[in-house]
Amino acid sequence: MQTLLTVSQLAKATEVRADTVRYYERIGMIGEAERTGAGYRKFDEQAAERVRFIKNAQGMGFTLDEIKRLLDLASDEEASDCSAICDFAREKVANLEKQIRQMRAFKRELETLADSCASERKVDSCKILARMSSKLSSKR
Repeated sequence: MQTLLTVSQLAKATEVRADTVRYYERIGMIGEAERTGAGYRKFDEQAAERVRFIKNAQGMGFTLDEIKRLLDLASDEEASDCSAICDFAREKVANLEKQIRQMRAFKRELETLADSCASERKVDSCKILARMSSKLSSKR
């Protein structure tokens, strides 16, 4: 006989919040739960495995939309191998590399600004705030 878990039991077992479990159900990331006569949700072990998968994928930098795509690829009955999943992972790596380059550039710029304004004492002449203001102005 299969053990069914309430929302709170599933949340505790997978180390997420109960509202996260409800959200995953609402957006279709985990299967819809059975309901008791009183309306309580009851989830099976497959839901717990799915939540663990989601958490692990998030830990690797995947967004929920990307995780949905992975789950779709994993359940593709026409796929004979995992080449589509490997291709998707390579796309993710390329995107992560781009983000890393951008973050390094942001870090260098912020370090330069922080070094250049270390002696400034007045907020109205702060180079960091001035740079942020120029970025805001240019995006409008």
